[in-house]
Amino acid sequence: MNAPWDTSLGGTRMLTDSEESRKADRRKGTYIILAVLLLLALVGLREVDWKGSGELHTLMEVAATLLAAIIGVMALVRYYTWKNNTLLFVGAGFLGTAFLDGYHAIVTSSFFADNFPSGLASLIPWSWVASRWFLSVLLFLSWLASHLEQNSPRKNAISETKVYWSVAILTLASFYFFAFVPLPPAYYPDLFFHRPEEFVPAFFFLAALAGYLHKGAWKRDTVEHWLVLSLIVGLIGQAAFMSLSGTLFDTMFDAAHLLKKLSYVLVLAGLMISMYYMFGRLEDSESHLRALVANMVDGVITIDDAGTIKNVNPAAAQLFGHAEAELVGQNVKILVPEPHAKAHDGYIDNYKRTGVRKIIGIGREVEGLRKDGTVFPMDLAVGEFTYAGRRHFIGTVRDITERKEIDRMKTEFISTVSHELRSPLTSIGGSLGLLIGGVGGGLEDKARSLIEIAKNNTDRLVRLINDILDMEKIAAGKMKFETAPHQISDLVSQAVESCASLATGRKINVLQDAPLAAGWALVGADRFAQVMANLLSNAIKFSPEGAEVRVRLTARDGELRVTAADQGPGIPAEFQSRIFEKFAQADGSDTRSQGGTGLGLSISQAIVEHMGGKIGFETEIGKGTDFHFSLPLLRTGESAAKSQAGAPVQVLESRLDTGRYLEMLLAKDGYAPEIVSSAETARQLLAEGDYRAMIVDIHPADGEGRSLLRGLTDQGTLNACPLIFLAADYDQRDQTLNGSVLSVIDWLVGPVDEAALDAALKRALAMTQKDNPRILHVEDDADILSVVQVMLQDVAEVIGAPTLAEARRRLKAERFNLMILDIALPDGSGLDLLETVDSETDNPMPVLILSASEPDRNLADQVAAALVKSRTSNEELLANIRKMIDRPDQHPDQLAAADGGENR
Repeated sequence: MNAPWDTSLGGTRMLTDSEESRKADRRKGTYIILAVLLLLALVGLREVDWKGSGELHTLMEVAATLLAAIIGVMALVRYYTWKNNTLLFVGAGFLGTAFLDGYHAIVTSSFFADNFPSGLASLIPWSWVASRWFLSVLLFLSWLASHLEQNSPRKNAISETKVYWSVAILTLASFYFFAFVPLPPAYYPDLFFHRPEEFVPAFFFLAALAGYLHKGAWKRDTVEHWLVLSLIVGLIGQAAFMSLSGTLFDTMFDAAHLLKKLSYVLVLAGLMISMYYMFGRLEDSESHLRALVANMVDGVITIDDAGTIKNVNPAAAQLFGHAEAELVGQNVKILVPEPHAKAHDGYIDNYKRTGVRKIIGIGREVEGLRKDGTVFPMDLAVGEFTYAGRRHFIGTVRDITERKEIDRMKTEFISTVSHELRSPLTSIGGSLGLLIGGVGGGLEDKARSLIEIAKNNTDRLVRLINDILDMEKIAAGKMKFETAPHQISDLVSQAVESCASLATGRKINVLQDAPLAAGWALVGADRFAQVMANLLSNAIKFSPEGAEVRVRLTARDGELRVTAADQGPGIPAEFQSRIFEKFAQADGSDTRSQGGTGLGLSISQAIVEHMGGKIGFETEIGKGTDFHFSLPLLRTGESAAKSQAGAPVQVLESRLDTGRYLEMLLAKDGYAPEIVSSAETARQLLAEGDYRAMIVDIHPADGEGRSLLRGLTDQGTLNACPLIFLAADYDQRDQTLNGSVLSVIDWLVGPVDEAALDAALKRALAMTQKDNPRILHVEDDADILSVVQVMLQDVAEVIGAPTLAEARRRLKAERFNLMILDIALPDGSGLDLLETVDSETDNPMPVLILSASEPDRNLADQVAAALVKSRTSNEELLANIRKMIDRPDQHPDQLAAADGGENR
């Protein structure tokens, strides 16, 4: 339900319930007064002897025609600014009525009387009734449409085109009827109501009036209030005045015509008042929006798709040290320091070309350039909108210099805590441990008890400090994760052994379910042990004395899953959603029975996710909890693809241990890796050798990786080698390199994942495979295109073209060995490309039609093959393609079919 608004002159405001009630009462009174005045006028005019003329009647109908046309246009203008079915039918109805009123004015003129089969005595009243019947029905339909719109979940489901065509057909039918059909008499002097046909439109006026009154929108809506007034006038004019007209041009006749004009004027007044209020609200909203943007603390910058600044708010101008007028019309690059400024246009072009979002809709930390040349850190959030048919971008910027300084101070404080607390606590704990061990001589029982208390609390304090520091490192992305392949069953067994003393002290049995699954995963052994320690200590801590904690390791669906199951009280339902939050405790009271910081599970979650896994739990109150985490199973023993066997790959890695690991990983998968440790050596080898790909590790320990990138960017001659970047965390990524002169395949973040690295290398090899056939697949269905690309990934390079225009552009600019063609495309028929293939390509290629419909026989004779999607298996399609590109040497036993070999 729409909110009630006061639309009095001077502004708008929301009405209170009492104000809305008083307003509705006033409008009810207006309706009653109007109806009473019209009926009194009826009584008075029955005694008046008046005789009009045909000329006066024609003049009134010309005025009615103009009024109806103006109302129709205004109502449709309102409709297209605010889609509302009532306005659609009112606008279309009054436009049709304008034509019928104009027709009524023409045919009732004595000049045209001889051109119609009926005389004026019948033609005049019946053409009047046709116009009134038409308008009354459309107004009734306007209420019915608004009723359906209000009660149906499908808003604005009525087709505009159908409404317009219906109105046009009814109007033309009326013209045809009066032009060719003899009309019956319109006056019946023997009846009390001399023109009973007037009650047909009167009935529809009454139905529309009852509908709108019951709807209730007239209480607050200006248009519907005036529409109700118009319906009251139309109803009484039709049923009371015109039905009592005894002859043409008598008092009741002309009075009814005047009331028709009055009903039009009332609708026109409602539309004009409503539009006045609407413009006032729009102006108020625009002023409010301008004031809001102008007074925002954050800077707001709007640019078009060419990077030209269209608008800036005062905060943005002040942030960059420019006047607003100095920025508008400039390229946004003037606010970006080098080297990012050079690459900025490439970002926008790359997004427009590929649609891949790299910063749109994502907040990130960047650098800004002030007018005085100083560079400062800022947060940038970018949104996208369309205005005047062009794509625009709006950026919100905030200076984070102060925040960065606070972060630096916090880092220094943490460093101080780490050194000034952990060092003495370590020595205290060690000393207490030595005393307990008897280094200082024998201890009395009372002294030993006190020292053990001190030692336990020292250990708790050390764990608390370690947990807090770990959480800070994780949040800052500074926690080290040195990963390597490990047999997970060995690590699980070590973790169980490590917790033996804790379990024995609490009289808990920690058991391994045999056998533990065998499997390797890429993990950091220390961090894995930290996760296991957290889960096992939790399980032991919350298990009752004498209970069991069971540890399981299972392999399923390409994952290794570790589970620690306790027999404790279970996790309360109200706490389950917060269990992985920092400092979370199911019992947060000062008297809780179990100690702990509430950081262990949060740290474990961060570590597991950083290693590419997932962590979770299942619990049952009174029976216990199973905590589990899963890790991707590392592939072993898989044969390398034929295309990658012996492929030379250069790796820039200055860290010896990481370089050896990457060398082992790549050699195992069939590549020929060459490890280099300096940017200068890497550039020389790239210039001299023919590498299929290059892996560059970007890490803050040295600048070799970024030094190489600067050299490649400056030279511009070595950009043919595809690049794969490795980064420790997301903050180290440099997305400015994407879309630049370099061939950037991927950024791999975090521990080296063998599967992700292998996939990136395969994409790089596909780019540099010199003898691979190239296939142009003209297909607008992205799913089918993906299936074919996967199916042919070891056979050919498949380039997709979703439209005729894109296919023509690629055919003119590139060479292909085969074209797979769909007939039905968004911008035309795929068959139009056959002529292009024959006439405009240097070497005509075979064409394989793969379409949803059966091609005709003549078409099948013109191409190499014509297949139907739903009837062609993957194997059949692959066999046809192999035959056409003449690659008999490649016959792998199995090809990865995205749909499992079923017909598409």
